[in-house]
Amino acid sequence: VQIGPVTVTVEESRGSERITILGLPSQSEIGSPFLIDNPHRLVVDVKGYNAGPNVQREIRGFLIERLRTGAQPEKTRFVFDLKRK
Repeated sequence: VQIGPVTVTVEESRGSERITILGLPSQSEIGSPFLIDNPHRLVVDVKGYNAGPNVQREIRGFLIERLRTGAQPEKTRFVFDLKRK
């Protein structure tokens, strides 16, 4: 999935998925991922990067069904909507 200069990939391997975020500016700081319920989602905040307008993209993964971004002045939030817990 392309979001401006950033590429987000989701790779399946033996019942799990690995998320890779490439192309972030060198001053960006990736925070620790965390889970939120109702609905189930994985959240990653990236400080020092503004993705611009919010984006929503479908992902046909085993565990992840959608990627959404929420840009704020000091960071961008990447939200991965999960198909199940």
